[in-house]
Amino acid sequence: MKQFFLFGMMLFSLTYGCANPFAPKLGEVEKGTAAILTERLSPNEVLENFRFAYIFGDSLVYSELIDTAFLFLYFDPNVEGTGRFDSWGRDIELRATGGLFRAVRNITLEWNSTIEEKYWSPSPDSVLASVEFEGAISAKISKGFQLKLGSEIQLAGTAVFSFEKENRGDGWRIVRWVDESIF
Repeated sequence: MKQFFLFGMMLFSLTYGCANPFAPKLGEVEKGTAAILTERLSPNEVLENFRFAYIFGDSLVYSELIDTAFLFLYFDPNVEGTGRFDSWGRDIELRATGGLFRAVRNITLEWNSTIEEKYWSPSPDSVLASVEFEGAISAKISKGFQLKLGSEIQLAGTAVFSFEKENRGDGWRIVRWVDESIF
């Protein structure tokens, strides 16, 4: 009887002992929507992974989306009285986003309507020509968004993303992000 009890306790520990009661359940987010990790086979799948990374605070997933030549552009209205555009590269972007993920426990990102979606492919004369998605090597998508940081801060606006397809065929990455948030 004692051996049966010990075996049962060991089986229970192995089965339930590895569960983290504080971890969010994969794919469950507010309002019954889902967050799914994709293979980045299209720019829209990159944006799904972007949303996933923000919701779950996953800086590793986020870093896979950002190209080494990445540039983030935003308008700072507080500079020089009238404001100006400023930018930073991949390293600062990853540090800033990682800091955001650590500082804010609950992040919600919702993509709204797509304002513009364009794809380009090289033509025979080495000039990029506008094409449908199939065969494209670069893309530009403008999308409305709503970002909620905790219970206090809400941002809305438009994000203009430029993407490039990787040479190795590993998917698409973000090479440029212009933030047109509404302050």
